[in-house]
Amino acid sequence: MSSINALGVCLPRYRLPLAAYRPLGVSPPGGMEEKAVARRDEDALTLAVEAARGALSGLQRGASLDLYLGTSTPPVGGRSIGSTVAAALGLGPRCFLLEAAGARAGMSALLCAIRAGGGLAVASDLPRGRPGSEGEAPTGAGAAALRVDEGGGFAEVEAVASYTEEVGAGRYEAGGEARDTGITAYVREEYERLTRGALEAVLGEAGVTPGDLGRVVLQGPDPRTIQRTGKRLGFTEAQMEPAMLLSRLGDTGAAQPILGLVHVLESGGRGQRILVLSYGSGGASDALLLRQTREPPGRLLQRAMARARPIELTTYLQWRGVV
Repeated sequence: MSSINALGVCLPRYRLPLAAYRPLGVSPPGGMEEKAVARRDEDALTLAVEAARGALSGLQRGASLDLYLGTSTPPVGGRSIGSTVAAALGLGPRCFLLEAAGARAGMSALLCAIRAGGGLAVASDLPRGRPGSEGEAPTGAGAAALRVDEGGGFAEVEAVASYTEEVGAGRYEAGGEARDTGITAYVREEYERLTRGALEAVLGEAGVTPGDLGRVVLQGPDPRTIQRTGKRLGFTEAQMEPAMLLSRLGDTGAAQPILGLVHVLESGGRGQRILVLSYGSGGASDALLLRQTREPPGRLLQRAMARARPIELTTYLQWRGVV
């Protein structure tokens, strides 16, 4: 049985209060307070390497390990970052490398590692939009890595499932920027239909009900939409508490569900069942059901959150090269 044996986290230190957007006529999504923002020298590559190093702690450099990497951030200059991450980690030239793209890419990477029976799953993202726009305001930055192996870890995998349906995308990319259609009712309906499909599939496979779950990590556009949809799916506010991480980091794209899972594991709850539901605008949702066996050491995410420092909007725009 596959289990999560180690983890790593990397968050940018700086936070931008989303209230700073209001003078620009931009209203942040409901429940969003601030977001993690990357400095000029931080990108999906640097965040991925730092997070992965934490998950490889204790392993000998050059150890044989396959790499599964997920990000929705377009590669710089059209070049993918997977081989660079593998080289920086010393995984060697015989490392099997899989790179997934899109909002669900973090969960896709993790599920590939699980189905393969082991490997390093890394989700690193900093979705970008046009600075000052409605679509850009909630986008955050962050990375998380999970090392998957057979048994003896913090959480054992009980079931996985997916649900795929061809639908129109509520969020899309254009010119390397994340944009929204602005059709809120359609996005909410799509979100609920896809996540419900994956939920029913995984619960049916495991023979459990929503009430049997200790914590639920739902990937979604904002905390209020997650909570509204989660209640319709049969979850309580207490079960969905991990969604509040979104209010402090912003939408970290492909990394969002993996960071949420790390948050749950570090919060404790030996023996509890944990459900992770990913969501990719435009067609699919993946579900992962785990049972936590013990707490991971280090409280890495909590320590990273505690190091946060605020910045002003003008500083952020300078880092983005706008002013």
